[in-house]
Order: sequence, then C-alpha cells, then structure tokens
Amino acid sequence: MTRLRVGLVGAGWWARQTHLPELAGHPDAEVAAVCDPDGDRAAAAAQCGAVVVPDVDGVLAAGVDAVVVATPHDEHAAAAEPCLAAGVDVLVEKPMTLDPGQAWRLVRIAAETGARLHTGFTYVHGGPARRLRDLVRDGAVGDVTLLHATFATAVHRLYRGQVGWQQVEESAAVSSLPDTYAAPARGGGQLWAQSVHAVSLLLWVTGLVPRQVHAAMDAAGLAVDLSNALTMTFTSGAVGTAASSGAVGAHDRRIEEYRVVGLDGHALLDTVAGRLQVVSARDGDADATWPEKERNPVGAPVRCLVDAALGRAEVVADGTLGAWTTAVAWAAAEAARTGRPVDVPGPGAAAEPDDRADC
Repeated sequence: MTRLRVGLVGAGWWARQTHLPELAGHPDAEVAAVCDPDGDRAAAAAQCGAVVVPDVDGVLAAGVDAVVVATPHDEHAAAAEPCLAAGVDVLVEKPMTLDPGQAWRLVRIAAETGARLHTGFTYVHGGPARRLRDLVRDGAVGDVTLLHATFATAVHRLYRGQVGWQQVEESAAVSSLPDTYAAPARGGGQLWAQSVHAVSLLLWVTGLVPRQVHAAMDAAGLAVDLSNALTMTFTSGAVGTAASSGAVGAHDRRIEEYRVVGLDGHALLDTVAGRLQVVSARDGDADATWPEKERNPVGAPVRCLVDAALGRAEVVADGTLGAWTTAVAWAAAEAARTGRPVDVPGPGAAAEPDDRADC
C-alpha cells in the first residue's frame, strides 16, 4: 500500500522530540515536506528524506495527505487553515489557537471540506483517561456535579526564556525558542502551555459544555503567568475548578490529579501514577493502575493522525475539544484581567484578524 505522506510545519523542540520519531517509526507513514523559518532546523528535520520548502503552500504543493502543525502557539491558526481548506487532515499542537473565534473557524472549515482535525492533547489518549471517560459516560458516578483538576509541573524555566535545559532533561534535539513560552503575545505562560491539558481532559472525560469562567493568576514577577486558578460553570449546572502551576522544582515531582464527583459516586485520576480510583453506588469500588507508557502517551496524537487518515482509527482529541479548550483558556485570561466572570465563546464566535506568516 502507499505510505501516508505527512508534512511538518515547524521543526522545533516538540516536533523533533516527539512527532518526527513517531512518524519515522510508523510503517505506513513518511515525512514528505518540512518548513520552518530557521533553515538549519528545517534541514535537520528533513534528513529523513523530506524536502525543505519555504512555507505552508510549499508543504501542500509537495502532495501531502496530512500535516502536523508544531509552530509557536500564536501561529497555529494561520498554518492550519490553508491545510484544512485544501481537505488535508491536520494535527494542531495544543493550544489549538489563542483566539476562540479562530479555533471555531478551523472546526467549521474542517467540517466543510471533510478534513480530519486533531488537537495535540496527549493525556486523553492514555489508558487511565479513556477508562474514566467510559465510566463517566456510562453513568458509573451518576450525573456529574463537580469537577476538579490540579496540574503542577516543572516548566518555570521556560517562562523565563531559559530553554537550554530541555536538551538535558528531555533529551531533545533542539530547544524551544526563548520567546515561545515567555512572551505574552505568543501565548506564553502556564495557562496556554499547561493548564489547557487539565481543562481538555475534564471536558473530554465528561462531555460537559463550559458556560462561564472566573480566574485569578500569579505571574510571580514574570511577564507571563506562573500559576492560575479557574472556576468554571457548565450548561448542565455542574461546577468545576482547575488549579495549575509551573513552579514545581523537578519533573518527577509534578502533580496531575483529577476528580469527578457525581450524584452516585466519584472518581480520582492520577496521571503521574497512572492510577484510577472509582467509588460507585451502582458498580462498587474499583482501583486500577496502568504502566508508564499508557499514562501520557506523547506519541499517540501523531499516530492517531496517521491511523485515522488510513481509516483505521477515529479522531480522539478532535477540533471541537480543541476549540472549547481554547475558549475556556481565553475566557480565563479575560476574567483574570478584568476581575469579572467571562462567558465562554461557543461555535458562533467571530475570529480576530490574523495576518501572521504561516511558517
């Protein structure tokens, strides 16, 4: 059979650390074209046999079947839109965009062209999260009334523009650009870089639709937020909180915990330990642990991109999840800025103008 031809837009840290190795190891996929403003990065990423092209138009002209967008956060929309418009499947790294209107526009374009739109949320592909989703959707805890997430990680150096440590602690081929996580205009800070993981998992597990957000943030002297706390309401009447920080000292000391409370039970998911504990009036109590590789399978989104394009799998973290997560994060940023609750923009939200370059 013909191998799936994949284009890569953005050849930085995460693309080189995760996406390229997964694609290189997939028996039915190949990287066909790469673009990145940094010619050296693009050339290094293209050593797998891909051609280096100047921009997204060049990637599409190379005849790709799918595209991975792994640019800095503020460039995601401009890179993904022409690919979706061409009917090409796209995996957009998280957060899908920084503007909810742009995110919902990508969802609409994908629906119109039939292109599959994936978002790079890794945790929802993991065994513990999948099991929790199945239990909640099947009614094991009853109607959900309360959600909570605590997500504290060791990424504070990135928010200071200190990127070289990635080469040591994450064994990456390259480091992030200094401003990717440290500049407000690029979507730097804990909210867009890390809190979206927690928000997306809560939304994905429960299927609840967010209505309004109140939030507070602490920059701790940085230009971007280091810690934040969100209070959310949902259209069902349920309420939820998500607290997140990048201040943890080391990766092996991180905290990733989620609670779902329903009228007939409750559940605790710890994605660091890979443990899921469930108390259910209907089904009884359960306690299970998954191996390390199934807790946060970082390579799963790009594998899903390939397998879905080949008709072997369904999209797991779809564009709608990405758009709702963007909408919650945007509302949280506005709420923290204004000190007032902010409504979460839904599918009818208008996009802000975006004239950034697409590669």
